[in-house]
Amino acid sequence: MRVDSAFEPLLGAFDLEGLDAEAGSVFGIFTDGRLACTNDGWERFARDNGAPELVRGWPLGRNVYEVIPPDLQPFYREGWEWASESGNPWSHSYECSTPAEFRHFRMTSYPVGEGRGLLVVNSLVASAPWPAGEEAGRPRAEYYDARDRVTQCSHCRRTLHQPSGRWDWVPEWVQRWPDEAVPTLCDLCASYHYYARARGVPGAD
Repeated sequence: MRVDSAFEPLLGAFDLEGLDAEAGSVFGIFTDGRLACTNDGWERFARDNGAPELVRGWPLGRNVYEVIPPDLQPFYREGWEWASESGNPWSHSYECSTPAEFRHFRMTSYPVGEGRGLLVVNSLVASAPWPAGEEAGRPRAEYYDARDRVTQCSHCRRTLHQPSGRWDWVPEWVQRWPDEAVPTLCDLCASYHYYARARGVPGAD
């Protein structure tokens, strides 16, 4: 397990060997977003999900906000600030699927070191193969707007079907963002993330 020497004392009762043995991705950050620790699960998840750069190019000390889409940064920033200031864990559910499989995860962020850092634990809640949908045979041209751009949700990764206004799952564009993609939030994800903020406990569910 990689851990910053200044972060390790903040972990208190958390056992480093136990964290490294967690099946899911575990990482720690200082309150300004600097990466402070990662377990083997973090590196394994990055490699298995087509993001080896998160292993090779992410030394401790680099800021995690660099890889969070701009539309989602306020959600995570406010959630982590709430956890640090309140002393309570902050949890929320999210989807991180593959082209072949639906996957539902739970992220729990534990404040450590009297609010000076956060330990973030990601756990797989459910997974299932995607059912064959009609979007599999739909012409990809229908997802491009008049300016030849594709509108894709930066959270759930669904893509806007231009003629119907519906958000569809397009497997190959989950594996690799189309070059013409314009990241945004679909209606459901926007409602979840920004309504949660309005409730006072960001993302709590």
